[in-house]
Amino acid sequence: MRTIQAKKINKGITNGSHGAEQISVKRIAYLEDDEIHGAYLSNWLARRQISCEVFKSCTDFKEAITKTQYDLVLLDWELSGGVSGLDMLEFIRSTLSVELPVVFVSSKNTRDAVLTAISQGANDYITKPVHRSELLSRICNLTDQNEVGHTTRCCEPYLIDRTLCHIYLNGKTISLTPREYRLALTLFDNAGKTLSHEQLLTAVGGECTLKPYSEIEYLLHKLKKKLKFSLYSNWHVDKIGEIGFRLLADGQ
Repeated sequence: MRTIQAKKINKGITNGSHGAEQISVKRIAYLEDDEIHGAYLSNWLARRQISCEVFKSCTDFKEAITKTQYDLVLLDWELSGGVSGLDMLEFIRSTLSVELPVVFVSSKNTRDAVLTAISQGANDYITKPVHRSELLSRICNLTDQNEVGHTTRCCEPYLIDRTLCHIYLNGKTISLTPREYRLALTLFDNAGKTLSHEQLLTAVGGECTLKPYSEIEYLLHKLKKKLKFSLYSNWHVDKIGEIGFRLLADGQ
C-alpha cells in the first residue's frame, strides 16, 4: 500500500488512466466558472465519447438543464455572482422531476463541505485537483446503478462478470473465494472512495473471527496476490490512516 503525490495539470486536473470502457453516460452538464478548467475537462471527456457542455453562467445553466436531457451534472461549489453550487443543487432537486445524478467538483475539501453537499441531495463529491480516472470511475458508478442490463465491467486489465461472479485477468478466470470476490467488487465499484473497515467487512459478509481491521487486512493481502496487482495491474490500494482503504488507478 502506498501514497501517491498527485501532479497538477492545467488548473487542477491530474492525469490518470482508467479502463472502464462500458460507459452509459453520454451527455453531461458542467457548471464551472473557470473556463480553462472546464474546457480541459470537457475536451478529455469528449475523447471518451462523453459530451460535456460547460456553463459559466448560472442563468444559462438553469435554462439548459430544464430544456435538455442530461445523464449527469457536475457542479462547482464556488461560483461568481454570489451564487453557490448548493443553490444550483437546490434548483435541480426542486425543479426537475427526474432524479438526475449530481456530482460536486470543488476545491473545498473539508469534511463539513462534503457532508453538506450530500445531505442536500448531491450524489457524490470530488475535490480538486481532479484525478481524471477517479472522475470517470465515479461517473460509471453513478450511471451503472441505473442500467438494468449492465452485468459486465471492464477495469483494465480485469473484466468483472456480475452474472457469473467471476473476475478475469487477461482472459483467464481468477480463482476467488466468495468473500474475496465481494471485496474486489466493492473496491472496484467504489474506486477512488475511502471505505472503512466496517463497510468492507459488511460488504464481504460472513463471520468475523478477528478484529475488523485485521480481517480486512488479511483479505486484502490475499486478494492483491490473486489479482497480481504488483505484476500486471495499474491499480493499487491505499491505506487511509486508521480509517480504512481506497482503490485507485496508478497516477492517482
